[in-house]
Amino acid sequence: MPIKNKLITTALLFSLHSNLQSQSTKDIDSIAGHLITNLRSKNSEKILLQTDRSVYYAGETIWFKALPVNALNNTLTNRAKILFVDLVDNKDSVKNRLILNAGKFLTDGAFVLRDSLHAGNYWLRAYDQNILDDGFEYVALLPVYVIHPKNMPGQDAGINMKVAKTSTLPHISIFPEGGAIISGYNSTVALQVDNYDESQIPVSGIVKDQRDTVVAKFSTNNKGSAKFTFMPKRLSRYKIYIQNNNKYDSVATLPMINLHAAQLSVVEQNDQFIKVRVLLEDSIFTPDYTTYLLGTSKDSLCFAGVGKGNYELNIPVAGFPGGIASLVLYNTKKQLVSERNVYINKEDAKVTISIDKQNYAAREYVKLSVTTADNEGKPLLAALSISVIDDRYADSTYNYFKDSIENYSFPDADLDMLIYSNKNLQPNSDTNTKPVTPAILKDPFIVSGTVYNSKKVPVQKQEVVLLAEGTAFFLQDTTDAYGRFSFKLPEHDDSSKFNLQVNSLSGEKMQYDIVTDPVLFTNFSMSRLPKPKAKADITKLLSRIEQNPADTFLLGNDKKRLKPVVINTSVKTKTNSNTITHDMLQKGGFNNIGDAILRSGKMHLVGGFLMAGAPNRFGPSATDEPTVVVDGVQVGLPEGGSIEYSPVLAYLKTLSTNEIDYIKVLTGAEGGGYGVRGGHGVIEIHTTAKSFASAGVDGYLKSIYPQGFHVPPPFEMPDYKNKQIRIAGYPDMRKTIYWNGDIITDNNGKATINFFTADTPATYLVTISGITENGLKIFKTTTISRK
Repeated sequence: MPIKNKLITTALLFSLHSNLQSQSTKDIDSIAGHLITNLRSKNSEKILLQTDRSVYYAGETIWFKALPVNALNNTLTNRAKILFVDLVDNKDSVKNRLILNAGKFLTDGAFVLRDSLHAGNYWLRAYDQNILDDGFEYVALLPVYVIHPKNMPGQDAGINMKVAKTSTLPHISIFPEGGAIISGYNSTVALQVDNYDESQIPVSGIVKDQRDTVVAKFSTNNKGSAKFTFMPKRLSRYKIYIQNNNKYDSVATLPMINLHAAQLSVVEQNDQFIKVRVLLEDSIFTPDYTTYLLGTSKDSLCFAGVGKGNYELNIPVAGFPGGIASLVLYNTKKQLVSERNVYINKEDAKVTISIDKQNYAAREYVKLSVTTADNEGKPLLAALSISVIDDRYADSTYNYFKDSIENYSFPDADLDMLIYSNKNLQPNSDTNTKPVTPAILKDPFIVSGTVYNSKKVPVQKQEVVLLAEGTAFFLQDTTDAYGRFSFKLPEHDDSSKFNLQVNSLSGEKMQYDIVTDPVLFTNFSMSRLPKPKAKADITKLLSRIEQNPADTFLLGNDKKRLKPVVINTSVKTKTNSNTITHDMLQKGGFNNIGDAILRSGKMHLVGGFLMAGAPNRFGPSATDEPTVVVDGVQVGLPEGGSIEYSPVLAYLKTLSTNEIDYIKVLTGAEGGGYGVRGGHGVIEIHTTAKSFASAGVDGYLKSIYPQGFHVPPPFEMPDYKNKQIRIAGYPDMRKTIYWNGDIITDNNGKATINFFTADTPATYLVTISGITENGLKIFKTTTISRK
């Protein structure tokens, strides 16, 4: 037996304020100073995402909040002025993209899910240019699941989220505790199983030595994580096997024992202390071998200690805030030799939720107040998001607002700690291995394009003027030899209108065609991102929803179906169901024209293309789409892009509802007046101002509606204080009865909200999440009963 087994001692412990021997003091001060300086020099940021819930029906709205924070200490930051949030499917296809004004902390928003969206798993993806430049590590990913009432087949179809079984062996990532396996002692090893069929999780396996002797067994949790403990021998080799039906397949080999390694491990952890052990391999062990142990949390030093040889010590938990803490071990050469992360299971911010009573009747007024304070009761200023939903549609077991590592309750979190690697404490990696940042338009407010004459030839030395509608703002540029121009737009919101005009250098207005460039945003594969695992137990939530089916009008299709209307305009029209009024469009917000047409019931999407019937050929294409007419002039449509396959929908996204008086959707015989052009249907757009310019139509002015900062529509709630509304006969079957992503507590740490219950008897889950001014994360839930 190695001599080291006889020499486990108690280390010399000291707090940050104790008097130490002078040399130890100097050494640890130097190491700690360098460590904290290195931590604080990193100015990385990340995005915290929260939604009102995690499962939606097609046609509903995803309400979300995105909080940009410092990646290390979680304090709010507006280092980046522009924040991008995408809705993508599991194949990284972008379904929608919003731009948020992070510079002014206007980072709440809403994605309206199309009625035709396939059932399956989707992701909200949030990032800015700084995050991409830093190598994608802090791109925020938050999974949501979409249910379609008819469970339309698609790339992610299937209520249980299972995928076809394959014979491909999984990839196993191996994480020895403390970064090393020490011979002669029980060593713990964590595993992460990736790229494996979800239907085969949990995974069972064994560990064998070179003599085919089983030395350990393991079984993964629903994230594919597992750990095992065994007694390694110095010259032995160990392999990992995964059970495959009635046999075991070899999938990985444990690393060889490093004879010069040091290992920092956690022996025990409770609410009072963390018991750790420092072990040295025989090649470096001496009774006087000195190591320095530091404990950090966020960007602060919380503990320091020194020991010799092999030793154990108890680290008081009281000196650490809640959350992830890093224990790091250095030698006398000030080299990092081992690291172990731990999760401190305590809350530093106290959140109190008060309601005026516990049980409510239908359509009753609820008064709810929130108070945030630190452990000493001092009020904390906090930015909060609050959702109140029917708990049958809630998933309270997995809180994505927290770091992925914090999603599981203690002690399960310790397995995540074994796998988690705090990259802030690692030496800088080789720059050649850093992922290459793909091209991204850093400034989406740049508009560029080309001026063409009637022969489609670029025109040079022409003055292009850009005017902001309703303001005195204008810019000028002169086309180059290729007819190109470019403008930097002022910051603006979605639905803002700009006009482009071409003049000769002598000031004469020219009737040239102005073609603006599409805005090219980056797209990237999420396979390169450390995204959280989609939960295997999502099927439990979906099964619960199936047992409590919503009425059809709740699923988005029928609730929002447009009713026949009478239009009072200068244009004579009859009461019919094919007309969409200005008011209808205004209620839906900007860029909802395509959705309004789909909700009219006259047209639908087939393979991403808008059409009234079935495709004429084997597959849908742009030739099956309807004709678009603006004020009697047929529009020349642009090609579809990566976000919109449909040229019609791509064009409709360029229009503002402010300019539209009404829209008529003509199908079948209704479009007969257009002859052959009406064979696939007609979308007639009637504008409020006849100066409205459309794509492909020559004129002195070209109106454009470049995407600007997203302004979320208001979360609509019925006002049951109004007696007429309260006694109305329609059923109130809302699932999310309240959402607000922009709540700030007052100087007393308090915020008050009010809302009304719905008609369905239910238990409502109240979820409050957010961040305090000093970077403490908040997550609190309670329930309200609707008898």
